[in-house]
Amino acid sequence: MHRILTVLVAAIGPPMVRMLCSTNRLSTSGNSTIDHYVTLGGNILACWHSRLLYLVYYYSYRARLPQAFVLLSRSRDGDYAYAIARAMGHLAIRGSTRRGGARAARAVMQALADGYNVLITPDGPRGPAFNVQRGIIWLASATGARIIPASYDASSKWTLGSWDRFIVPRPFGKVHIAVGEPILVPPHMDDHGIEQYRVALELELKRLDAASSKAVSSR
Repeated sequence: MHRILTVLVAAIGPPMVRMLCSTNRLSTSGNSTIDHYVTLGGNILACWHSRLLYLVYYYSYRARLPQAFVLLSRSRDGDYAYAIARAMGHLAIRGSTRRGGARAARAVMQALADGYNVLITPDGPRGPAFNVQRGIIWLASATGARIIPASYDASSKWTLGSWDRFIVPRPFGKVHIAVGEPILVPPHMDDHGIEQYRVALELELKRLDAASSKAVSSR
């Protein structure tokens, strides 16, 4: 049954995402970061697990950026996300801090070395929500890849009852995407340094959350 559902999600998911998202009026901030860095590849794109839906839609259909890898857990929910990501033209790396972490880290490092962008939700796959885990900082330090933080909010949305309070924009509203400045983590960081950058990324993502919410409420 799970396999059948996964096939159905792959077929139905992308058209539904486009239908929900394309009817929203979009504004953005931080476009220079996208133009100068994201189009070049080799970046770690960071967003909260709850903000994944519209940002993947934007990357795939509105900004038309290069094919990317998405880091997804080895869970049933991850299977569905994997099916949608592949159907939307992206590649996927399966693994998390709980399952397949070392293999996933090696795959992320190889993808970055090959010039791909890699999208990581630093509070996934099971939270705590809005709490950056240390792995993304370690990866940035080990690879030299920039971390590019991003968030969005919608003027009208469904908020699911999941651990992350996942956001699904309602049709015909307003969406604002906020992209922060790249964060470059120095190599060979010790635990103290990794913690400093972890906190900095967490604060920046929360700042982008607030900026996005303010933008959709003030227009």
